[in-house]
Amino acid sequence: MASMTREKDKKHFFGWYDLGGVLNAPVFGSRRAQYHHRFVMSRNPDLAIDDGFITFIPREKLSERQLATVLACLNSDIGRFFVEIYGRSTGGGVIELDDKSAGKIPTLNCKEISEKETEVLSELLNRLEAETRLIGEAETQESLARLQPILDEIDMKMAEILELKIALLEKIKEIVRFFFERRVSRTEKASPESVKGEEEPKIAPPRKMKKQQKGMADKQLTRWIE
Repeated sequence: MASMTREKDKKHFFGWYDLGGVLNAPVFGSRRAQYHHRFVMSRNPDLAIDDGFITFIPREKLSERQLATVLACLNSDIGRFFVEIYGRSTGGGVIELDDKSAGKIPTLNCKEISEKETEVLSELLNRLEAETRLIGEAETQESLARLQPILDEIDMKMAEILELKIALLEKIKEIVRFFFERRVSRTEKASPESVKGEEEPKIAPPRKMKKQQKGMADKQLTRWIE
């Protein structure tokens, strides 16, 4: 039906094969993630991505430093908090975003924060990206642990800008760890004798059948009605 509509609408499409215009998306991230989502800046206008990624297009034109500020927010533990809340947890502990859930993730309004704050967050994001390239990846718990100190600095700066109390920030980070560990635990092999839970109740083994008395198996059923 969609192909037939495009074929008839010569005003907006060249033919049935035309999917419409191409939009430049300066920010994108993977649709699914085993541990945490990574949001990056696209500096190549000719880059084409498929459905395995989700893109973000600002409502207003932003400078590269302002985009870096948005990315610092998305990659922080505060950003991860909203990914865990709005994302969909699938099999194997994977967290998935679609256009609706990604659109609910709040970010800083770059127009309302100072130039100094924008500069600090931009520099922190550059350090995070540089450390990620030095490690070679950010897909394992070991590499994420190495990146966490820089993320902690981003979290502190975010809390300062948003005027969040340290206790609230720590609570947010605790919730993120809880959701993360709960998802990752699904990838571990289940223990056959226990069920995961707060009390971990044991599954009782089946009862053994009583041994028949010697000679009982040889008697006929009719003996009960004699």
